[in-house]
Amino acid sequence: MTTIVVFSHLRWDFVFQRPQHLLSRLAQHYPILFVEEPVHDDGAPFMERTSPAPNVTVCRAHTNIHAAGFHDDQLRLLQPMVAQLAPPGEEVVAWFYTPMALPLLQAVQPKLVVYDCMDELASFKNPPKQLLQRESALLSIADLVFAGGPSLYEGKKNRHPSVHCFPSSVDVVHFQQALDRSRVHPQQENIPHPRLGFYGVLDERFDPELVGQVADAHPEWQIVLAGPVVKIDPASLPRRDNIHYLGQQSYDRLPDLLAGWDVCLMPFAINEATKFISPTKVLEYMAAQLPIVSTPIADVVNPYGHVVAIADGAQQFIAACEAALALTPEQRKKMVEAENAIVAATSWTNTATHMRDLIESAPPHTDRRATPRTGEEADASSLARRGSKVNALRAHEPHVGAIVIGAGAAGLAAASHLGADVLLLDREDASEAQHHIKGKIEPNADVAQVLPREHIVALRDGRRFRYDDLVSTVPPAELIKAIGDEAPPELKAAPGSNACVQWLKQFDIVVAAGDMTISAAGTGAADQALQAGKQLAQAVLAKRSRAQKAGAE
Repeated sequence: MTTIVVFSHLRWDFVFQRPQHLLSRLAQHYPILFVEEPVHDDGAPFMERTSPAPNVTVCRAHTNIHAAGFHDDQLRLLQPMVAQLAPPGEEVVAWFYTPMALPLLQAVQPKLVVYDCMDELASFKNPPKQLLQRESALLSIADLVFAGGPSLYEGKKNRHPSVHCFPSSVDVVHFQQALDRSRVHPQQENIPHPRLGFYGVLDERFDPELVGQVADAHPEWQIVLAGPVVKIDPASLPRRDNIHYLGQQSYDRLPDLLAGWDVCLMPFAINEATKFISPTKVLEYMAAQLPIVSTPIADVVNPYGHVVAIADGAQQFIAACEAALALTPEQRKKMVEAENAIVAATSWTNTATHMRDLIESAPPHTDRRATPRTGEEADASSLARRGSKVNALRAHEPHVGAIVIGAGAAGLAAASHLGADVLLLDREDASEAQHHIKGKIEPNADVAQVLPREHIVALRDGRRFRYDDLVSTVPPAELIKAIGDEAPPELKAAPGSNACVQWLKQFDIVVAAGDMTISAAGTGAADQALQAGKQLAQAVLAKRSRAQKAGAE
C-alpha cells in the first residue's frame, strides 16, 4: 500500500484551500499524513496526531526549539519523528508544498516525489533565505511538478521535464448553496445592502488603500472582508463605518456569506507577491452566480477576463463596482450563463483524479538518472575523479566541465583556455564577449550560493549549475560569503590566505591567491588580469592532467 506524506507550510485548520481540497479527495485512495511546521513546546519533543477528515492524519511536531517553520535548527528533532510516520514496509509518495522541508525527504525514503507548487513563495513577505536554493534542489529531485496556475506553469515548465498545469478548481455543489439567497450569515445579517464582499487571507497580497478608496467613494456601500490578518500590521487596514471585518470563516459558512452579497471583490495589490497567484475564490464566486470585480491579476485576466470585470486603479475599480450593481436582467443572465459554463468544466475531483493517474503511471523515483550534459554521456572518469560528489538525482541541473565566475578580463582569459565545455557566469550582460570563448556565457547571472561539496553554483533567480571545476575571479571574500556556513570560520576571517586557497582546492575550486582585484582597469592592470586568468585555467588543466594519469595507472 502507498501512503502520501505531505510537507506543508500551511496548517490544515487554516483557510480551506487547494491542499485540503486535493488531499481530502486523494485520501479516498491513499492514507494521507499531513506534516505541518512544528510548534514550540517546552516539554519533551513529540508528534501530535489528529484526524480532521477521513483517512487524513495531521502531524504536528512539538519541539523546544523557537525557530519557526522547517528551520535547520528543527531538523535533528524532526527527522526521527518523520521517519516513524509511515507504517513499516509501506511505499511512500513524498508531496511538498514548501521546499523548506526538503531536508526531511531522506527520512521517508519515497518511491516518488511530487512538488505541488501553489504559490511563488519566494515572492511573499519575509521568505526564508534558503528558499530559492531549496526549491531548485526540489525541482531537481522531484518526479512530478504540479503548477497551481498558468503563470506558475510558465515559470516552472523549463525547469523540469514533467510539469503539469492544474489551476484552481471549485466544489460547485458546495458553493451553489449560495443560490438560496435566503441563507443568512449571523455576522452580516444586520449589515445593510448593497454588500460588496471579499473572503480570503488579508496579507501583503491585499490592497488596503484600494478598499479604503472604494469605501470613501460610496459611503452607502458596505464592504465586507472575511479572513485572517497575516504578516501585515492590522493597523494598516482601512477603518471606516462601512467596512466590516468578520475574521476567519469556516469553509462551511462561505456560501452563507455569498448568499448575502451583491458584488464579489478581488482587491489584490499588484506586486511581486501577486505576480503568480491563481485565486481559488474566482471560481467559487462564479458558482454563486455573482458579479465579480478584480484588479488585473494575470491568472484572472486570462482566462476569465470576459466574465470578471478587470479594473486597474481605484477609479476603474469603483466604476466597475457601480456597473456590477447596475446590471440589467439581460446582462445578469448572460453573466450567469458564462459563469456556469466555466465552473461546469472543472472540479477538484477531476483535478485530483488526473493527479492520481500521473502518480500511478510515473516510474519509480529510484529509476531516475542524471541527464547527460550537452546531449552526450557524461565523462565517467570525470565523475570518478571527483568521487561522485554530485547527487545523481539532481537530474535537471545543467552539468559542465568548468564554471568561471566573473566575465572581466581574467574570467574571459580563463574561459578561453578551458575549451568548449565551460560556462561563464557574470552578473552583468556580457553576451557581447561570446565570440572570445568557445563555451557559453550566461549573462545577468547573479551568484547566490556556492555549494562546494555538491559542486553546484546557485543563482538568485533559482537556476543551478553543476560543475567539475570552478574558477572564481571575484574577490575571495565575495566567494567565501557565497559559500556561507560551509566555509570554516578561520577562512571567513582571512578569505585571501593561502589556507583558504588550499581549502577551496580540495573541492575543485581555483582562485587567485591574495586579495588582488583581477578585473582592474588600465593597460597594465588588464595585462595582469589576462595573465591571472590564464594561470587559473592552467591550474585546472594541470589538475585534470594529473587525475587522468592517475586513472591510467
